[in-house]
Amino acid sequence: MFTYLLDGKKVMIKRKLTALGILFCLFSSSVVFAQTNRGAGVKATGEKRLALVIGNSAYQNTSPLPNPQNDAVDMKATLEALGFEVIYGVNQNSKQMKALIRQFGDKLFENKGVGLFYYAGHGVASGGENYLVPVDADIPAEDEIQDATVSLSFLLGKMTTAGNSLNLVILDACRNNPFARNWRTVRDASSNGGLATITRAPSGTLIAYATAPGSVASDGDGKNGLYTQELLTQMKKPDLAIEEVFKNVRSEVRRKSKNLQTPWESSSIEGAFYFKKGQTTQAVTPGKPDDKDPVITAKDNATQEREAWNLVKNSTDAQDLRDFLREFPNGANATNAKIKLEQAIWDSVSSSGDANKVKGYLDEFPTGANASSGRILYGQLTRPKVQLIPNNSTSTTPTNPNLTSGSIAAGTVVTNSLGMRFGYSPAGTFEMGSSDAEIDEAVFERKKYIADAKRSDFADETLKRKVMIKEGFYMGKYEITQGQWQAVMGDNPSKFPECGANCPVENVSWDDIQVFVKRLNAKDSQFEYRLPTEAEWEYAARAGTTTAFAFGGSLNASQANFNGEYPYASTKGKNIGKTVPVGSYQPNAFGLYDMHGNVWEWVQDMYNPSYNNLPTDGSANMSVGDSGLRVLRGGSWNLYGDFCRSAVRDRDAPAYRGNDSGFRLIARAK
Repeated sequence: MFTYLLDGKKVMIKRKLTALGILFCLFSSSVVFAQTNRGAGVKATGEKRLALVIGNSAYQNTSPLPNPQNDAVDMKATLEALGFEVIYGVNQNSKQMKALIRQFGDKLFENKGVGLFYYAGHGVASGGENYLVPVDADIPAEDEIQDATVSLSFLLGKMTTAGNSLNLVILDACRNNPFARNWRTVRDASSNGGLATITRAPSGTLIAYATAPGSVASDGDGKNGLYTQELLTQMKKPDLAIEEVFKNVRSEVRRKSKNLQTPWESSSIEGAFYFKKGQTTQAVTPGKPDDKDPVITAKDNATQEREAWNLVKNSTDAQDLRDFLREFPNGANATNAKIKLEQAIWDSVSSSGDANKVKGYLDEFPTGANASSGRILYGQLTRPKVQLIPNNSTSTTPTNPNLTSGSIAAGTVVTNSLGMRFGYSPAGTFEMGSSDAEIDEAVFERKKYIADAKRSDFADETLKRKVMIKEGFYMGKYEITQGQWQAVMGDNPSKFPECGANCPVENVSWDDIQVFVKRLNAKDSQFEYRLPTEAEWEYAARAGTTTAFAFGGSLNASQANFNGEYPYASTKGKNIGKTVPVGSYQPNAFGLYDMHGNVWEWVQDMYNPSYNNLPTDGSANMSVGDSGLRVLRGGSWNLYGDFCRSAVRDRDAPAYRGNDSGFRLIARAK
């Protein structure tokens, strides 16, 4: 639509599609190591245990994987409960992965004992070598694998050098390798799919794969992959030798996959190893023959902790958990206790309506699982009440709607069964579109930033019209997030998955949203959902203002996520280069976040290049203009602030998907 000058170059403002995501997998092949005399006598209990756990999900140059990060989190917690010291990382780049492996190797050399490596994520094999794939890897050709990945032999070499008693290598990474489709030639046929056997490995090593050689395994539909889900279950069972653990895993995975997936192991261990031993009966030392009472022996610390944990593990009382952590701050269940404590406190303060309690939670858990929600809730509880002019008022003095008999206050929030929050926009009348003065100020007075701009470029927003919103409505306080999309659709199409579940979902088309709305309506019976109309969107974005933005005549970096600078702002916009979590900036007067920037937002209307003959009652235009185009509003992270004004319009085909395009919904009580 326009071009702007950036570092002396013309750059198109029109959104562009990014490359489609792809999947690839780990393939194990022949690796040769010197034989060492290890594993001949592994003790059942008492040995030092060290683990390295890595889970890569948020791949930047191929489709993300939903499970590995969850798998790694749960594997870490399970191993810690089983007495392992755990070195841990998720979504690691190449440098980070190598640093963790070096740290693991050095620690294992010092500790000896048992070493365990668990990896979930993508991988690839070529030329008889296996490679673990960091989240930032890009492999345009097979001969670039070594440069972009981390060799599995690097990890196995560290284990060999440590000279410890037992090594366990668990690889839940047996996925297809679609990179091979884009390589001009494939030198190694095994790199196309499945796993190849490691024919020789150090004595005292067990290598476990999610599926058999030459086969592939799916990532799974639940929180964990099928293989890791069953492995976590079997590891926790007492008195199972390690061979029995993996035998049971194999049986369950085969059964649940209907024989489509068969886990497989290669082992050279000779001694016995148990992840968990059962509680042994404590010997009672008899007294003298005429002494009727047995000698009472003291309980060890592990027994005391286990009994204490049994007392509090099902409690929702924060004080119970604090008492446990005071007694056992570094115990096997300390991590679980901290997680439960944080959730218990959040459950208590989130429904209290007390801003001081919410702040207390944030002070104690600034990076907790509910910290983002806590910051948003604290903002809601401390923000001044909204004022606006009622629709039927001729007064120019704002009145507080909370004092209006029978009215709903602007910004009043309702929450659906999925946790989506919607803020109330009351009925009212407003001027829709831009004035010539606004366009002059925003565009033509800063021509050094914009090339080839013409007044006609803005004709679709400069024919202002008066619109009456006859009924108030509840609009999403935030853009629909990746987590909410996942909960309804079962996938995450976003190009920025590393941003997290609280970031706006993008890379969704208008057509995709219609499917989402249909499924959401079937899933939740409390409300009826739809996209906002173009008029409703601008009315809610303005929130009673007549300036270019809901915050005044300019936009700065503390108010929105946008790229570039606004000439009249006191602070330049920060070029973040991607989306940010919803609610990261201040809301407008209706309590709505990110109406400027972050992502463009689809609305229901078909596009008409002029406001002529369009509805003035706030309803959607579905009859005038180009039926092959739908409207987007609000600007995005990759545009200058000028193009994030309340009145700015864009359009695209209903099937278009871009990494800067998302949406929010309107909810109507049934």
